[in-house]
Amino acid sequence: MSDFFMLGENVAFPNPMGTFSVQHILVLLASVVFAVWMVNNYLNSSDKPRYRQKLAIFILLLVLSRHVVEFLTGQYTAHRLPLHLCTIGAFLKLYDSYVESDYSKEVLFVLTLPAAAIANVFPDWTHQPLINFNTWQQFLFHALLVNYVLMRFCAGEIKPSIRKIWMPLSAIFIMLIVLMPINNALGTNFFFFNTYSPNSPLETIYLQMGSELYLPTYLGIKVILGIFIYIVHGICRRILATKSIDSHT
Repeated sequence: MSDFFMLGENVAFPNPMGTFSVQHILVLLASVVFAVWMVNNYLNSSDKPRYRQKLAIFILLLVLSRHVVEFLTGQYTAHRLPLHLCTIGAFLKLYDSYVESDYSKEVLFVLTLPAAAIANVFPDWTHQPLINFNTWQQFLFHALLVNYVLMRFCAGEIKPSIRKIWMPLSAIFIMLIVLMPINNALGTNFFFFNTYSPNSPLETIYLQMGSELYLPTYLGIKVILGIFIYIVHGICRRILATKSIDSHT
């Protein structure tokens, strides 16, 4: 079997990409350029609903392609089920692309946007080489998750409000109730409720707080991060509104 289709946990690659290596930084820079390009395309699109629907479908096709490859190569396990936040976010984006819903918009902005961005900055797949199916598929998948939300936000279609903070908080609570029994039964770690993702900030939390305090601390940081996102957005919105008033006076 070609190593191109192998996952890092199934083979020791002699030329891993490495976190914050030159290759990784170049990929992140390319992701920023890609995001600017996609946002600009969306803003200039004459048919925004169709644009985002096609994008949401393509994102799900990426998910499907990964599952098919892992299944055909005998690497598919319970850990690969589409129950992580970003994968669930892909399904939510499909729903959001067809249905105007404050709930989906709020969850996408507060939960999936930072989660997908953090995943690319602190990936747990850089022990694989850059020229590897899972490596480029994961980078592209998470970049598109970020870009989808940025497109709608920059177009003024997503208007976050701290009054709606109960929406992402309720989503986390629902996932906790649903996924903890699944994690315990299958020995999985969906949403990273049980333990950290290697090379991510969650690893520091786990090592500092220990296994017993990891989950409460993790959930607390999720809430604080959500509040922080709302505060930063509110400040930026006020600054822009003030500049707009000044420019008209």
